[in-house]
Amino acid sequence: MKILLCPLASHGFVYPLIGIAKTLQSRGHEAAFVTGPAFAQSLEEAGLHRIPRGSKDGESFEVAHWGRPFPVAMQLKHIEYALCKFPADILVTTQLAMGALFVGELRKLPVAVLGLATYLWPSWPLNHKPESEQERRLEWRYGDMIGFYHECRAAFGLSPVDANHPQTPLRGDLLMVQSIPELHVTEFELPPRVHLIGSCGWEPETVDNDLLAWIETGIAAAEPIVYAQPGRSFGSFSFWRALCEALKDKRVRVVADIQKEDSEIGEIPKNFYVGPHVPQGKVLPYCSGVVTTGHTTSVLGALTHGLPSLLLPHGSASDDIAEHCERAGVAICFYNHKEGVTVDFVEKAVNDLLVNRDLKERAKEMRAAFARAGGINRAADLIEQLAGEKNGLRFGAPLSPTIEAINDPVVRAAVNDEFDDGSKLRVDTTVVQTNIRPPDVGEFEMSPS
Repeated sequence: MKILLCPLASHGFVYPLIGIAKTLQSRGHEAAFVTGPAFAQSLEEAGLHRIPRGSKDGESFEVAHWGRPFPVAMQLKHIEYALCKFPADILVTTQLAMGALFVGELRKLPVAVLGLATYLWPSWPLNHKPESEQERRLEWRYGDMIGFYHECRAAFGLSPVDANHPQTPLRGDLLMVQSIPELHVTEFELPPRVHLIGSCGWEPETVDNDLLAWIETGIAAAEPIVYAQPGRSFGSFSFWRALCEALKDKRVRVVADIQKEDSEIGEIPKNFYVGPHVPQGKVLPYCSGVVTTGHTTSVLGALTHGLPSLLLPHGSASDDIAEHCERAGVAICFYNHKEGVTVDFVEKAVNDLLVNRDLKERAKEMRAAFARAGGINRAADLIEQLAGEKNGLRFGAPLSPTIEAINDPVVRAAVNDEFDDGSKLRVDTTVVQTNIRPPDVGEFEMSPS
């Protein structure tokens, strides 16, 4: 079986699919990737091949404008080009990467989607009226995301589809949510073909001698270590400065991944180790707690290592993930997006992470439950099952439509999305090529990490 994996170009999306791809390879299947060029080396080092965007390579599957027609059209063109080189039997993608959904529909290829650490949309019957703040948030998010989907369909000249949430096309043929029943507790059952599979966390093997020495020094001094990942603030508050003020000069060590922190870093306390990308797997086995905005990668890291968390969510599904963790008794949460968090609150909450026995015990129980869920192996099982159901063990999908047939819709999408700033946009039969850069706009963005 040939599997084409199509993640958005971000560590939190690409790395889990690398783990799944390597497992499928070990079972005798072939796997290839389409994603941004920044991940070409990581994929090569993992023994996987990234197919370029076309005869002239370029950016693709960018996160920032995931729901706009022109970037989605670029995904579609990239996948179509890859399928000419690698005739896949199934597409595996990540949530928010809509290009694979359209290619799957047009080519009649099965599409498996790897989700976040929560189910993003309503699961209740159509006659149910949302009552709680969480239910209204799920309804709003679904309306927002299906609106992007419809906008893309119209731009590509595709006919409308039934998009009520029980039959939503956003799930593909299979949606794998990175959670477990013990954590994802809801009043309503999840829809068919939605599976809770546990964590698909994967990281490349790395060696950081400075980080290891810093950890060993902390262990020798009997100082607890806390892992922090601030994440993007999306125009809201950032807890970073409050964390620095709360824990500087305390008998605790903080190792922080600030790759996505978009506020001013400022002066770094002496008891902090800060890096643009700190591999969780190298740090979390030595930690006593986690402080994060509550996005998928960092929360799953804490849960799979049996660590309690301080979660300070601000949108992009982090609120939903935090609520699940709080109900499960594995996290302390702060939800006041507008006012921001105080130094006193952070200091007290981190102290609770270090001494609260109930939090620690529930976190250990959750670690055991995640270990039973299967994670990457469960994902591989479901992908194999889906491919067998849809293809009937048939290998090699027919080419439909041709790449030429989608050129006009791609051009229309670019024009409608106002990407033409006076420069000439050229479209050939292999790839959209343009020197027009997407405008920097405050687009709704969702991150897994």
